[in-house]
Amino acid sequence: MISLVGLKACLYHLLKLYRVDPRIPKVYALHLQNYENHPLITNVHLIGGILFILLMGLQFSKTIRKKSQRIHNLLGSLFILSSFLLIFSGFYIGIYFPFAGISEQIPMLLFSLIFIFYLYKALFNLFKKEFKLHSIWMLRSSALALSVATQRILVTSFSILKIGEHREMFVFSIYLSIIINIIISEIYLKLSKKNEN
Repeated sequence: MISLVGLKACLYHLLKLYRVDPRIPKVYALHLQNYENHPLITNVHLIGGILFILLMGLQFSKTIRKKSQRIHNLLGSLFILSSFLLIFSGFYIGIYFPFAGISEQIPMLLFSLIFIFYLYKALFNLFKKEFKLHSIWMLRSSALALSVATQRILVTSFSILKIGEHREMFVFSIYLSIIINIIISEIYLKLSKKNEN
């Protein structure tokens, strides 16, 4: 569900960037100017996001992993590449042309550092052939990346409910979505571990 929200957001911004009017909700009209002023980095970010979401579903497929380790490895390499495209372009967008100024830059820096750490741990364990730990860290990094979609749901909800000023709620929802997604991923990992025992 959350990944569909992320995919829709990426496709929406791509359509808008190329002047196809996908019926802009007012809450996002304020953000689009930043995207239109920086089309190259925006395209890298949105295409990286689409690849990430599509590959994530395939990468966590037990069927693909069991049937062909080569396909899993190839998709995994593309998934890691899309992760880095996503994080570095998102970091650039959040730091160099933030919608909400410095108050957005701080959580974007935090998000980027956590995401890079999670990817590092996933790759480190992959190279050590600790595949169980690799999977755990990949799940954490994916859940964290999906916090962007959670943030879109939260900020839209705050806007509809007329809770707070939009820029403040935008920043608050970044922090809240990171916390929500980290908690959900840790609960999922704990429940998965219990079911294994």
